[in-house]
Amino acid sequence: MKTALTERFGIEHPVMSAGMARVAQAPLVAAVSAAGGMGCLGGVSYLADALRDEIGAIRALTTA
Repeated sequence: MKTALTERFGIEHPVMSAGMARVAQAPLVAAVSAAGGMGCLGGVSYLADALRDEIGAIRALTTA
């Protein structure tokens, strides 16, 4: 599968998680990322402080 995204980032087999509102929180986003996929946080339902905390949790669980 070739798209602009896969070509830009050199991705052979794209695996991405969907935002899924509050279902995809830090542990799932980090797990997908650790497995080599693109984890995605669905931030639309978060208030600013909670979103900031969730992003911080993702950063704490991942490297890079």
